Amino acid sequence: MGRKKARTDAERGAHGVSDGEFPLLASLGLYASNTTGDGNCLFRALSDQLYGDESHFREIRSGSVGYIKAHPDRFAAFVGEFGESFDTYTKRLMQDAVYGGHLEVVAAAEHYAADIAIYQADQMYIVQPIEAVANKTLHIAYHTWEHYSSVRNKSGPHSGPPQVSAKSGPVPIAKEEVPRWKLEIVMRSCPEAEEQTIISKLKTKDYGQVIEELLTEPDRQSDHQPITEPTIEAGPTVKEERTAEAGRPKKRQSVREKRGQARKKALERKLNKNKRRSEPAVSDQASEPAVNLPDKTIYI
Repeated sequence: MGRKKARTDAERGAHGVSDGEFPLLASLGLYASNTTGDGNCLFRALSDQLYGDESHFREIRSGSVGYIKAHPDRFAAFVGEFGESFDTYTKRLMQDAVYGGHLEVVAAAEHYAADIAIYQADQMYIVQPIEAVANKTLHIAYHTWEHYSSVRNKSGPHSGPPQVSAKSGPVPIAKEEVPRWKLEIVMRSCPEAEEQTIISKLKTKDYGQVIEELLTEPDRQSDHQPITEPTIEAGPTVKEERTAEAGRPKKRQSVREKRGQARKKALERKLNKNKRRSEPAVSDQASEPAVNLPDKTIYI
């Protein structure tokens, strides 16, 4: 966070960063306040929005990460990119000074039943809870140097509850048709899916539903494919094989091949001998006529 500390008060403005970094905020009569950059910035920014100061950041971290831990069915699929197990991830995020990102923003929106408006230089997007019903809106800014700040009114208050009230006017809502973070999560989970297909689905469905649908799509497609019977080609008959072999020049056998054939013939003789011994003698006075078996045995 050296870049932030190196800025002068004039560059940052009286209460926050310069208007040049966030022209959208400036046009709405808002600014990104100075928020401590110690790895807890996301939770400090949310604490300022909820309580009017940064001091509750540990509580915010615990609540957000606790929500993720309690809902592995919703979040576990997105943790794999970090190369660690879900349990290891949640334990690490519970620790002080570990940077929080989009997953924690989503979890905070659910845990605190809030819409979270995230402002960037010239656009903003809103993370909305799916399971909870939002009863408030929290405003935070995301810097290009991976830092979150709480958003406040230029006219104040500059301490205590922010009471954010943006000036009326058009607000550019994310250049993308859907929030970029949702698109990136789905693309990482389903790398073979086409981007336009994902965007189309995200317009009407939650990203978790889209991922599940894309992962099961190949199975559904295969169910509708016509089933064709395998073609079995008839092989040559024994007579044809023997005739073909008779017309081929004899290949010179190696010592190993000769030994192998000798062992095979010895085994066949032994099997035939044992078979004859085990067959019961047929009585001349048998009530049923004897069945003439073919005297030719084919070994496969």
